[in-house]
Amino acid sequence: MSTFSASFEIDIQHLHDLGVIDPMSARSLEIFTSGKLNSNERLYFSLWSSKLLSTIGFEPKKKLFTQGEEVSMAYFIISGQLLAIQGERIERLGPGSVICLAEGLAGLPSAKTVVTVNRVQARIIPLHKIDSFIPHLPKALRDTIFTNVMRTLDLKQPPNGMVMDEFTSVTYQAGERIFSAGDVADQLFFIQQGQIELLNEEGKVFTTLNTGESFGEQAFLSGGIRGASAQALGKVICLKISSEQAREMMSGITPLFVPVFEALLLQLNMSNALREGTP
Repeated sequence: MSTFSASFEIDIQHLHDLGVIDPMSARSLEIFTSGKLNSNERLYFSLWSSKLLSTIGFEPKKKLFTQGEEVSMAYFIISGQLLAIQGERIERLGPGSVICLAEGLAGLPSAKTVVTVNRVQARIIPLHKIDSFIPHLPKALRDTIFTNVMRTLDLKQPPNGMVMDEFTSVTYQAGERIFSAGDVADQLFFIQQGQIELLNEEGKVFTTLNTGESFGEQAFLSGGIRGASAQALGKVICLKISSEQAREMMSGITPLFVPVFEALLLQLNMSNALREGTP
């Protein structure tokens, strides 16, 4: 018999209690810049308020994706509830969920059948527009997107051939904390040698990253807050990119990159939470 295996959603009531009701209101913007929102809440707010993504509504019991079918569109969920079904595994998804973005970027079919439970409001993430600008991004941004797609889908083949000699090399010893959850995100890292552990707010390791992968991607976002902690597993050598260097790389590229990157980070966080199996 099928049971709910895990769930993911942003606590909308908490946002309402803080005064975040209309994303365009002065009060909501004040809360957004105050540091009172956690990492996922900030990503949700930013995507909710984005003027670059169109809005769509779905009625109850609408099938958005069928397991094994090609992905041509991705969605960020503003409100409503959905079920993601994969065999006997059933996941409950709510506001803040990102559906099929990483799969679309990787050219993979949907791994799950996704059906609305009640009325759902969503933002459309246009994969055809993303495909047109990704080849023209700076290599560091392309590698970062690729790494996050791999981590979201739990694929094991790491990106290869990253050459970024203009960035600073830094070494960490075994057990050394690189940053902590809640810190301001001001640096992005690429692992050149060794392994990094990522820990949730309770200090539990939820993933291990290897040579060729990136972490700390919140540095690409203005005012980003760390949603996890990172520490060295053995001796680690990383290339470090400051938030200033990240913003310089992003200057002149399409504005659509920011909401797409935010949605990819949110889907990664969602995937990590679902893999942890919180019902």
